[in-house]
Amino acid sequence: MTLFNNLNHTVGKFTEATDIALVLDGSTSVGKRNFERTKKFVEQVAGRILSSEMDPLKILRLAVIQYSGNNQQILEVPFTNGIEFVIPKVKAINYMDGPTDLPDALRYLTEFYKRVARTDVKKKAVIFSDGRSLSVVREQIPIQAAAAMTAGIQVYSVVVGDGFDEDGICQLVTGRQSGYNYTFVEERVFRVPQYKDLAKIIMHHRLIRKVSLQ
Repeated sequence: MTLFNNLNHTVGKFTEATDIALVLDGSTSVGKRNFERTKKFVEQVAGRILSSEMDPLKILRLAVIQYSGNNQQILEVPFTNGIEFVIPKVKAINYMDGPTDLPDALRYLTEFYKRVARTDVKKKAVIFSDGRSLSVVREQIPIQAAAAMTAGIQVYSVVVGDGFDEDGICQLVTGRQSGYNYTFVEERVFRVPQYKDLAKIIMHHRLIRKVSLQ
């Protein structure tokens, strides 16, 4: 299956109170330059989501997490609705440059939401990933993804380029080992052709639309 985005250019709008986590991949495979591009993208998306235009009633909260290897997760920005707090925190994020343990990142994410998320609001996580992980933990991806979903978290993935593990991405957004519903996968995966395309405003709009409308 080939994953593509077919969204139009309209910016979406959240209509319900939602706690949103943007989860950055700090793995060595990303590279410093591409990580900085990802940071800028997150900064701009966060600024848009928390703007008075999109969230006049202040019903949205946003957090930023970075992950790499086992027990290598950092809460870079705790849940907040203040743009003035988020932007400098994102700018100051340091690249981990380590191995990749996606299952452990999912475990951390689930525990984080259990500790600090609001009750009775939507919970959404946007995870930057290529679907790959250390071979010794690879089989845990669908297990930990399913645990996140059981905790009420809707998992989305941002995938850049073509060098990704399709099964890993499908497992990440469905919580299934196999037998994926590809229509559902399309709804939860946001494809970006190249890292340099993260600078395009249309990409910010499309991601927000995807996450806000489901």
